[in-house]
This record gives sequence, C-alpha cells and structure tokens, in this order.
Amino acid sequence: PGESRRAGASLNVNLEATSAEPQDEPRRPYKTSSTREYNRYTAYHFHNWFADAKALRFKYRTYGHPIDNADVRPLETFHEDVSMMVRCARDEPDLEGSQQSRVAGGFERLNAFTPIYFRDAEYRRRRHALLQRAVAEDEAAHPREKWEEAVREKNAQEDARAQNMLEQLYAMMDDDE
Repeated sequence: PGESRRAGASLNVNLEATSAEPQDEPRRPYKTSSTREYNRYTAYHFHNWFADAKALRFKYRTYGHPIDNADVRPLETFHEDVSMMVRCARDEPDLEGSQQSRVAGGFERLNAFTPIYFRDAEYRRRRHALLQRAVAEDEAAHPREKWEEAVREKNAQEDARAQNMLEQLYAMMDDDE
C-alpha cells in the first residue's frame, strides 16, 4: 500500500446493494468490487458521511470490524472519533488526553485547504444543528440505562459460566483423588 500511494495509485471500491433495505439481511447486504489504477492526481474524500444515527449504527453493526451490541450501546462508545462527534453535538468539552479533539477557535482556525462545503458558515450551522438533532433523537431511542443493563446482564452470564466451569474443574479434581 505505501508504494502505491507514492506512485499515485488509487483503490476504488464500489458497493452494490443486494437488497432493497439494509435490515433485510443481518450482515453485509452489499457486494464489493475493487480496482487499482494509476492516477496522477490526489484528493481528499469524505467518508463516514451519514444522514442519521440509524445509518451510523448500521455501519458499526455490519462493516469491517463490527461492534457488539451496536443496536443498543451509546454512540460515544463506538469509537474515539464518534465520541468526539457526540460531545461536540452536546457542546461538551473534549476528553482530556484524547487523540481526538476539536480545534481551538473553530473552523476559522483551520488550514485554508478545507472542503468547499464547509466554507459556507450557514451550511456549517445547519449541518451542526442536524447533527445535534440526530444525537438527541438517538439518545432518546437508545437510553444509556438500557445499555448499562445489557452490560450487567452479559457480565452476570459470563460470571455464571466461569463459576460453572470452576465447579466442573473442581469436580474433576475430586474424582481424580
């Protein structure tokens, strides 16, 4: 991969839906094809651009490295950059020591080479308002308490399984004596 980047190669991946609705299939309702080709131009591209939290949850439930319980866990537990996005939408400060943090001074302090969409202050304001609504709606639909209860239940099941295994091991040891 490093050599192809220096040579100006690119990897194009095309997704083709195999069903009308993503929920029709539990995992990977897309087939992919890819091509490598030389391109003397380079450019930034947007990725992980989601219309709503439902689409974001679908991504983290099904793509490359799926996250357990992506249907119920809080968005900020998905990944550090998603956590930053949620904190930003809530107008909460960055986490101390985090690799992901906002730029002090906001958009105006960024390098001049920014996506053209974001040069429009009204667009930025509307996009941020959309993000705030999406996070608020998602938090209402996926309360933290529900996730915490699911974690407690999973831990209790794992503890019971471990205890059962220990009891079986002790029983086997007693049989050997």
